[in-house]
Amino acid sequence: MMNMQKQLTGIAATAITFTCVGTLHAGQLTGFSWSSGIASIAGEPVDPPVDPNNDNVVGASPNEIVVTQKDFFGVNGVADIVFNVIDSGGTTEYLFIEGVSNSSGIPWDEYRIELGFGEGVDFVPSTPGDGLDFDTPDEDSPRDFSVFFPLDSLPNEDTILAEGGIFPNLAFTTPPFVFSVDVPDGIDSFTIRQTPFPVPEPAGLALLSTMGLAVLHRRRSQH
Repeated sequence: MMNMQKQLTGIAATAITFTCVGTLHAGQLTGFSWSSGIASIAGEPVDPPVDPNNDNVVGASPNEIVVTQKDFFGVNGVADIVFNVIDSGGTTEYLFIEGVSNSSGIPWDEYRIELGFGEGVDFVPSTPGDGLDFDTPDEDSPRDFSVFFPLDSLPNEDTILAEGGIFPNLAFTTPPFVFSVDVPDGIDSFTIRQTPFPVPEPAGLALLSTMGLAVLHRRRSQH
């Protein structure tokens, strides 16, 4: 595992693609690219899996994918990372280790990660039972989201919703975000979509409160 404190030295104008160097082996992710209007991303090259076809391994998978830095400098958007896949004759579990930096100017109170296919407006969520999931149904591999409360369970097999804490502006994940993904045969790529949600501004909360009171008043006046 490399030093998670490395900082991205520039913001790419186009997607950066990381490819594996060396002989390809079955069951490996062969590389990835990213697409986002609100973030810059840096990562390590993808190595062949140490333990291919290790679906439902208990504990941390030795097949690690390291995204050194995902720096969000905008709000109200998503970061899509597309991973290239080759068949393995089974399902391989990967451990994802990600450094996330908040340079958006606004603290976050929620962070969502989704599995799917395609990117941008063409993104399609993964469907239940397709073999691509966040280590379900066992969920017996590490999952950690730093400042957010521990996740006891997932909303569904293809979604992680980290909440219950505040990720401050200008903060960097310490420790890094960690989660596991089961990658099946039969797909040539998949997408991990990540979305931070800013803490609502006080003015916005006041407006929502005023609207709620107005609705309540109308309802009472109708009775």
